[in-house]
Amino acid sequence: MTDIDEPDAPRADGMREGLKMLRPQWRMLIGGLLAVVLFTGGSVAKPLVIQFAIDHGVSTGNTRNLVIAAIVFVGLILVVYVFQAMAAYAVYAAGQEFLRDLRIRLFEHYQRMSLSFFGRENNGRLVSRMTADIATVSDVLNTGFLTMAQSLLTLISATVILFILSWELALVTAAIIQPLVIATVIFRVASRKAYSTVRERIADVLTHMQESFSGLRVVQAFAREQHNMERFGMINERNFDANVKTVRISSMYFPFVEWLGGLGIGVILFYGGNRVAGGGISVGTVAAFVFYLDFIFQPIQNLSQVYDMAQSAGAALNKIFGLLAIKSDLEEPERVPRDTNYATLIESEVPIVVQHTRLDTRQPALAVLSTVAYPAS
Repeated sequence: MTDIDEPDAPRADGMREGLKMLRPQWRMLIGGLLAVVLFTGGSVAKPLVIQFAIDHGVSTGNTRNLVIAAIVFVGLILVVYVFQAMAAYAVYAAGQEFLRDLRIRLFEHYQRMSLSFFGRENNGRLVSRMTADIATVSDVLNTGFLTMAQSLLTLISATVILFILSWELALVTAAIIQPLVIATVIFRVASRKAYSTVRERIADVLTHMQESFSGLRVVQAFAREQHNMERFGMINERNFDANVKTVRISSMYFPFVEWLGGLGIGVILFYGGNRVAGGGISVGTVAAFVFYLDFIFQPIQNLSQVYDMAQSAGAALNKIFGLLAIKSDLEEPERVPRDTNYATLIESEVPIVVQHTRLDTRQPALAVLSTVAYPAS
């Protein structure tokens, strides 16, 4: 039995083929992207409102400015809510349209393949193309696109705003971000390998379960239940070990990021406090820097995770479109015209019903014509 993931299987550029299938939804995707720009802008502007409230309201005791800041802040929250909902709806709808068409296309492809194809290929992996790989692509379309767009816009806009507020304090903040970038790159490389192994182990589990269920009569007939249980236990244990490895990697990375974030806030408060004491910057600017630190940290982490998701989705699309690239070895026969006489002579003294059956005219071994006749009454 061969495997459609083997090197000799047809190769396909899954990302390019996937983009072709997304063309009918380009209007909805562009609308979703515009909504992402608007709600990201509203979100990034909130620390500036807080800065204004502190510097021109709290510090000066100006109640009017505090009211203005509160109204603007509430307005920004509403803008973020409305446009985030619009972006989510547009992207989710486009993604579901794509997934529906992809499932139909894959299922129709299965229907056109010969029995010999299903004899050659691993049935568990064929099912995995319709389930696990489709689910991987679904994750990217439903959350990955929004997360990537929002994270990129947030990271760029927050960096620009920090340098506009105080380039000296921005350079201090940049020094804290460097270890985060290095740790994130290391985490991405390690997690990509680990999650790739997890996907392989999940496919092994699905394959073994499918083969066991389809051959259950044979298993029971030859009393192979214990052997099957031991083999499944071994496969499941490998799956468990692969998942534990991903947990171990995550448990080292995310606490480090939290610690680094706390360190960054301490550095900003120390350096920024000294600058406030010297009259170099305002208290509101230091507060804005503290808020914007999370606007820098979180997008970097999100982009790392989205990158892994995109890699997984790309691999899944390559497998799916590689399967779709396999040509059927069945040639569609010409339809038999209606009212065509068969070379069969049947004589009967009573009314009868004659049924001609031919399994598959495209395969010589199955092209035998069988005829059954029975009384019409």
